[in-house]
Amino acid sequence: MTERIYHRDSHCMSCTATVEKCEKTESGWTVVLDRTVLFENAGGQPADTGYIGEARVSGSDEIAGELVVSVDRPLTVGKEYTVTVDAERRLDLMRQHTGEHLLSWAFYKLFGINNVGFHLAEDYATIDLDAVLTDAQVEEAERLANDIVMQNRRVGAVVYETEEAFEAAGLALRKQSEKAVPPIRIVSIEGADVCTCCAPHCDTTGEIGLILVTDRIKWKSGNRLTFLCGGRALRLVQREHRMLDTVARGFSVARTDVLTTVEKREKEASALRKREKELTGALDAYLAKDLKEKAVRAGKTMLIAEDLGAGYPAERVRSLAIAATAEKDALTLLFGNAGGKLAYAVCVSKDSKIDAGEIAQAVNPIAGTKGGGRGTLAQGTGPVPEGFDSVLSGLRSYLMNRLK
Repeated sequence: MTERIYHRDSHCMSCTATVEKCEKTESGWTVVLDRTVLFENAGGQPADTGYIGEARVSGSDEIAGELVVSVDRPLTVGKEYTVTVDAERRLDLMRQHTGEHLLSWAFYKLFGINNVGFHLAEDYATIDLDAVLTDAQVEEAERLANDIVMQNRRVGAVVYETEEAFEAAGLALRKQSEKAVPPIRIVSIEGADVCTCCAPHCDTTGEIGLILVTDRIKWKSGNRLTFLCGGRALRLVQREHRMLDTVARGFSVARTDVLTTVEKREKEASALRKREKELTGALDAYLAKDLKEKAVRAGKTMLIAEDLGAGYPAERVRSLAIAATAEKDALTLLFGNAGGKLAYAVCVSKDSKIDAGEIAQAVNPIAGTKGGGRGTLAQGTGPVPEGFDSVLSGLRSYLMNRLK
């Protein structure tokens, strides 16, 4: 059985080990060592990466009681190699995991809320709690956890080889794994958390660094919290501080005044958007009247085929086409463009025997657009073609002939 050095020394990042097995797999090779500093994928913590000699380690798992390590090349059975862990990655994962223990304990200590799930990824971590929280509760637990961090309390691990020894210890556990069988490993934070865990942890709470809860969402009957510890939390705070500073400078206000300034500007913008909508509606009423005056007779149908020009996105082109179409014997084809994108709308009166979708299918190959519809309304978009005046002229001619 592989000796797992990380169980007694989480900061040991290198050792020598002898290869006991080496087997080819579909994706590379797997090896079994007599001892290792490489933590396997367990306890909610991702497996370590590193090297065995020059072989790159991508991970390891316990399979049928054996610790099986995945590598990118074969190793010689019986040969001794130097095993090294990607130390910065291990330390980062340890900070998140120990921070999770402390944060989970804080919710349990303050509110009797239990952690029922934990996920540790390469760039974030989450805990699932069995109750719905308030923002105030999250902040209070976050504050308590960070108080323990700053006290730099001792974090330790003890292994109980038998269930009798474990029961004799009389430990008041916050959480015990249902899968725990002897030997049972207990990770404890001095004067705080005590629970079963197989993963390597920090030696002191001070190593965790800042614990920062970044998100809270509903999860089943409780909440899922996303959090960051140590360097992850620092990088987020630095990045968001720079963003806040940029916004503050843009508004020419202090960082502390950004929120009230944004709220004020949003109210002003909302009022302007409302006024713009009112003015656009009034303008479009005049435009629709003007378009109706440009209608020409094609057979029994009053035809409008016009280009509104720039500044007319698809939604406005559609609403103008509807407004400009007379109630009887009318067909309107309008074009407009905004942001370099051409938009058109075809609208026909309700009593018309012409289907707007059929007109759209004729427009598309001529204008280089895509779209469709049926009944009284169709629409489409595409790139603005060169020589659009000749395109529109061609469409007018087509419609005049089509409607005779």
